[in-house]
Amino acid sequence: MASAAVFEERRGTQLDDTIPLSCTFDEPQVEGSHVTYLIRVQRGWSKDDSWGISRRYSDFVRLHSDLSNSGVELPLPPKKVFGNMDRMFIAERKAALQVYLECVLREPILACQLCMKRFLDPTNYDVAVDEEALRQVSMFFRNEPTWEVVERLPNIGWRIRRHYYVVRPRDSPKAVKHMLTLLPPGPQLFLSEKDLVSFFKVLQNLIHPNILPVQFSTWNNSAALLIQPFVEHGSLRDCMNPKTKLRQPYMKKYALGGNGLSLMEIRKYCRQVLDAVKYLHDKQVPFTCFHAGNIFIDAGNVKLSGIEVAALGLPSPYRHYIVTLKKIQTKEAEAVYTFGHLLYELTFGQILKVPCVEQIPATCHPELKPVLESLLTSSGVKSGMPSLSSLLASPVFPELPTALMDAKPQFKLGSKLKESLRTAKESAEGQLSDEQKKVSQLRRINTAKEKEKAISEEERRRRAKAKKKSLVTATSSSSVTATSSSTASARPAQKSASPAPAAPSAPAPPPAPAPPPPAPAAPAVAAEPPASGEGRGALLSSISGFSKGGLKKAVTNDRSAPQM
Repeated sequence: MASAAVFEERRGTQLDDTIPLSCTFDEPQVEGSHVTYLIRVQRGWSKDDSWGISRRYSDFVRLHSDLSNSGVELPLPPKKVFGNMDRMFIAERKAALQVYLECVLREPILACQLCMKRFLDPTNYDVAVDEEALRQVSMFFRNEPTWEVVERLPNIGWRIRRHYYVVRPRDSPKAVKHMLTLLPPGPQLFLSEKDLVSFFKVLQNLIHPNILPVQFSTWNNSAALLIQPFVEHGSLRDCMNPKTKLRQPYMKKYALGGNGLSLMEIRKYCRQVLDAVKYLHDKQVPFTCFHAGNIFIDAGNVKLSGIEVAALGLPSPYRHYIVTLKKIQTKEAEAVYTFGHLLYELTFGQILKVPCVEQIPATCHPELKPVLESLLTSSGVKSGMPSLSSLLASPVFPELPTALMDAKPQFKLGSKLKESLRTAKESAEGQLSDEQKKVSQLRRINTAKEKEKAISEEERRRRAKAKKKSLVTATSSSSVTATSSSTASARPAQKSASPAPAAPSAPAPPPAPAPPPPAPAAPAVAAEPPASGEGRGALLSSISGFSKGGLKKAVTNDRSAPQM
């Protein structure tokens, strides 16, 4: 019971390294003589799985230095000595750093690097994984004195937690080399400790002409350890990148892509991969994690490796794509979809960086285009994946002569272990279905929020535009009213200043002095202010037609003199 509890705790805390990270910048903070950029990081689709980090520009420079070995052009904003505390400059640099991180995260090979994971998620990745792996390997060699370590091969694979060592038997010549692999379990682990021990014990007996043999394999309660033949010239991906060397870091070798293979090579290699994958699925081993990096070529034939991943519950590099595709519901469908990505890479020399495409590039071989369209286009994925048997029956991948097989397939599994593998596969498929539903729901919520935000933004702009228009209209109306009033007040003054009309025969009198202000109008003459534009026009016409001569002459009765 105690080991089961430890097993459950370990499985529940294992992090899925294939889930992509995204980030957005908050408002920077000026602290003394430097600027701190606040970044909100999110794992996957849920905003609940997010956290905040703070980074300075010098941290971005160190990250850029680590990623520069890839050869990928990345738009890091340049350093500025003077004026780097200006508010406008800080805002511009913040936007440029946001673009920089987005460019890095769009490159799958760069996004999976440990330096990038540590930059965005220091809590989960700021651990000495290499030292822990070396400790476990040292403990293994204490119990297995027949092997010795020749050298460590750091960072030659894409999995952060997978470690490689070159080893050799102590009683063999130094020229004989083998590859030791140390790999912990993943988040989709559903086998018990007992089943894991049994699986890695029988894995040494697996024989297939297209599967790389295993000389030794074991499970040590926290990780799997395997020893296999050392392939000096590297994987199939190394063959597509002839300038690379096996011991170079993964990022430096493959970030820029390579060259596609010939049609004949593609058809032959894909047929052999399908044969090996179909054989494993028939044996209840749901192997789905195959790519050009774990396929080797020996004497012109494929040798598939990484079979242990199926038992350890480790996700494939396309897992974050698969959870967005509802039609992929079984391990076989997942394997067929993965095969589509392999076929795409072998054809074009580049990995596909999106879940699916609208159309296959025109440079594709005509024989391969229908297969790629059924596996990787949006319409093909919505129609569902074909089966492994249908792909093997396709004339695109013809059956190879039996003479190419150097051994008859053999893999004996006990009935109890087979049942455990079948149950684990069903549990993994159920987990995939739950994740797909959750992702679909989160995508709908995020889409609704984005639409609501867009509508709110549009409404805000509409209201601002209406307010601006009303202000312009009010200002224009005030100007018209002021102009009309000034014109109306000026016209009576001009009228009163002019002399009374004289007879034509009489000479014009001298100009009269300025008259006093006009007397207020009599109550009988006053009128109510007009309520409409028509009344205003009548009032203006009455004012402009005013004549002093029309006033009634007043008679003064002077009673100021004293009476006698």
